[in-house]
Amino acid sequence: MSAFTDVTEASTTTTTVPGDAPLLAVRDLRVWFDRKRQEPLKAVDGLSYTVDAGRARAIVGESGSGKTVAARAVLGLLPGTSRIVDGEIAFGGRDLRSASPEQLRRIRGREIAMVFQNASEALNPTLTLERQLTEHLLWHRICSRKEAGQRAIQALADVGIPEPAAKLRMYPFQLSGGMRQRAMLAVATVTRPKLLIADEPTTAVDVTVQRQVLDLLQRLKDDGMAIVMITHDLGVARAFCDDVTVMYQGRQVEEGPIRQVIDNPRDAYTRRLLESTLEVGHEH
Repeated sequence: MSAFTDVTEASTTTTTVPGDAPLLAVRDLRVWFDRKRQEPLKAVDGLSYTVDAGRARAIVGESGSGKTVAARAVLGLLPGTSRIVDGEIAFGGRDLRSASPEQLRRIRGREIAMVFQNASEALNPTLTLERQLTEHLLWHRICSRKEAGQRAIQALADVGIPEPAAKLRMYPFQLSGGMRQRAMLAVATVTRPKLLIADEPTTAVDVTVQRQVLDLLQRLKDDGMAIVMITHDLGVARAFCDDVTVMYQGRQVEEGPIRQVIDNPRDAYTRRLLESTLEVGHEH
């Protein structure tokens, strides 16, 4: 029997977490990249963490530490040269590793959404914001076309984009970099998914926009959304997240409640990250 036999029509899909199980549980995840005439690159080497509804976990580390690879593995969005060699990924009690492409499509965008790091690449330059904001709502049959348009306007307003109704008719290239970043966040959250994976959501925006983004994420968390934030900045993690996992060269070197890790870091790499971190609200 498929692990996804409880997934029926997209319009009625629900996630029920059995007992006290976390919404998302990643256990001993290992992702390797195959290389010609070389040993595989161990991009993620033994990562374990959980996220409950209404809580946020930061995955922290420098570029190349495996943070984004680990996040993409949850949604089955790894590049062709990579493979999961071991580990479990459970969402709402269901095994995502055994899911078919069709089953994953039913989950992506509705139950789990991802904010990608580069808005210029993630947003389709040939489609208006309205098309990109409403496509998941319509494909998953969440609401009517008329209501989808209303939700799209509200989603843009929620991320602080002025004159959202007018912006719907615009294309991504007509927006500033900071506005594109906020529009991408609107696209990811318009369906109100149960889990949001945000890859560097405050990168390439000024301090004011950073605050707006964090405020929106806080509201979503307060409404029960689980959030995984990928970031290199422990200051951002401290301002928003409940728990943190620190990665270095693909390995998990430290994890725990964010305050505990910041106040009493055990690993030397975590201490170096803390020394290089600026407070949220200060200019970089």
